[in-house]
Amino acid sequence: MIRFEDVEVVFGDHKAVSNLNLEIQEGEFFTLLGPSGCGKTTALRSLAGFIEPTAGRIHIGGRDVTRVPSEKRDVGMVFQNYALFPSMNVRDNIAFGLSVKKVSKAEQRKRVDEIAERTGLAASQLDKNVSELSGGQQQRVAIARALVLTPRILLLDEPLSNLDAKLRVQLREQLKQLQHEVGVTTVYVTHDQEEALTLSDRIAVLDAGRLQQVGTPEEIYDRSATAFVCRFIGESNRLTPGILSRLSGTGLDATAESYVRPEKLQLAGADDPSPAAAGLTGTVVERTYHGSHSVYEIAVDDATLRVSVPASASARRWDAGETVQIGVDPAWVLQYPAA
Repeated sequence: MIRFEDVEVVFGDHKAVSNLNLEIQEGEFFTLLGPSGCGKTTALRSLAGFIEPTAGRIHIGGRDVTRVPSEKRDVGMVFQNYALFPSMNVRDNIAFGLSVKKVSKAEQRKRVDEIAERTGLAASQLDKNVSELSGGQQQRVAIARALVLTPRILLLDEPLSNLDAKLRVQLREQLKQLQHEVGVTTVYVTHDQEEALTLSDRIAVLDAGRLQQVGTPEEIYDRSATAFVCRFIGESNRLTPGILSRLSGTGLDATAESYVRPEKLQLAGADDPSPAAAGLTGTVVERTYHGSHSVYEIAVDDATLRVSVPASASARRWDAGETVQIGVDPAWVLQYPAA
C-alpha cells in the first residue's frame, strides 16, 4: 500500500531522515514512534506531499508519488493543532474540502451528517463555532474533515498531545474503533509509547532519522531489536556486570549490554522457594503503590532493580529493609552487543 524506498530528507547540514525503507499494508494502523527530532513528523509530511525527499522514492498503491502534489495523493491529514478555521462553524469546517472540490450543497450536507455521526459529533454541534467546542470535540471535527473526503490514507500528527491525560485515553480508544469501522489505512505519529502500544497494528521506532525497528507492539516491547528501543519503550532495568556475574550458568552473555523489564521479574521472601531458575538476593529500599500494581526498588550489589508486582487480595507486601529474592528468567533478558 505505502512504500518508502531509500528515502532521505536533508535540511541544510541536518539529515532529518536517513535511508528510510518501510512498507505499510492496506487497512493497517501504523505508528511512527520516537523522541522529538527523530524524523517521524518529517517522514509523515513527506508521505503527505508537504516535503519533497532529497533522495529516494515514496509509493502509494504501487504508484510513485514522490513528486506528486499533496492534493493528488488521496490522503487526509489531521494536524497537532487541528488547523480548524475559527471563523467557520463546525459544519463548514468539515465541508471545506468538499466545497473546494465543488461538491453540490445537498451532497455536502449528506456527507457531513454521515461523517459527523460516525465520529461522535452531535447534530446540535454542527452549527456551533469551533471555539465553543472542547479540545476533544475539536479533534473529532478535524478527523471528520479529513474523512469526509474518503481518502485512501489518513495521516495523524500527534493529534492527542494537546489533551489532558484522561481524555487522551478515552479518545485513543474511540480513534482505534473508528479506524476499524472505516477501514482506512492510518499512519499515526507520536512520542507517547503507551499510545503507540495500545493503538497500533505495527510500529516503526525511529531515532536520529534512522529506523531502529519495525514490528507489532508485542515484538517492539518484548523483543526490542536495539538497546535504544529497549530503553525508549516502557521501563527497563539495566543489569550491571556484577549482577550478570551472579547469573552465571544461565547462558547469558556477561559482556553484553543487558536489560530486563520490571514486570518480568518475580519477587519472593528470603525463606521462600526460589521463584525462578535464576535468582538474586537483595534488600527492599522502597515500595510505591500504583493501584493495579506495586513497584519495589531492590538494592542488589552495585545496582537497584525495580520489580513490578500485580495487585491482588492475596498479594504479599514487603517493607523497606526486608531481604527478598528476585527471580530472573533468562528468556526475558534482552541483550545487545557492548558498545
